[in-house]
Amino acid sequence: MFSLISLMVAMLATTLWPAYGEAISRGDIPWVRRTLKRSFVLAFGFAAVASITMLFIAHRLLAGWIGPRIPPPFVLLLGLALWTIVECCGATIAMFLSGASIMRFQIIVASIFGVTCPAAKIYLTSRYGIVAVPWQP
Repeated sequence: MFSLISLMVAMLATTLWPAYGEAISRGDIPWVRRTLKRSFVLAFGFAAVASITMLFIAHRLLAGWIGPRIPPPFVLLLGLALWTIVECCGATIAMFLSGASIMRFQIIVASIFGVTCPAAKIYLTSRYGIVAVPWQP
């Protein structure tokens, strides 16, 4: 359910990819800086408000969705809310990097995350349980 927030931000942020590319090719760096700052602040603000709201209504939503017999721990929901905020901010930065054709850096970072994150999740989940999942990237 937290992914809906990330999905909305990503859909909007994706529209900036070609705009960044065009502005950079024209040399309009002030527009790029201004737009990146605005998109980051808006994504952070929206994600923070939506995630905090979702955090406080999550138990009621989940009780209606899957029933009240399996309440998720608050620490798990908090981790999901915080990760959603980070993910939304990351989407705005990724669209700038893509528009600027900075792909090698993104591929390297994604590759590192692709190797280390599953290992960290397996280790930490076996040690701390399901609540550990959102607390590592």
